[in-house]
Amino acid sequence: MDKRTELEIQRDKYEAVIEERDALISSLRSENEKLKRDLESERGFYREKVSQCDDLKKFIESQRNLMDIVLKNNQSIL
Repeated sequence: MDKRTELEIQRDKYEAVIEERDALISSLRSENEKLKRDLESERGFYREKVSQCDDLKKFIESQRNLMDIVLKNNQSIL
């Protein structure tokens, strides 16, 4: 083999490595985007749960306030 052919072979090997890396990068970017969407969806789920807890806390507080009023009214009647 002459020098040029050996260089061409080496170049082709390097090109193949570059193509493999490009494919891997593309695959990782796709997987990263999928994970990002999944995490954003999960975050939304937990934000909704936090909101539900806040609403439930407000409801419980309002029920306690109503019970206090009822108890005070009952005590004043007795």
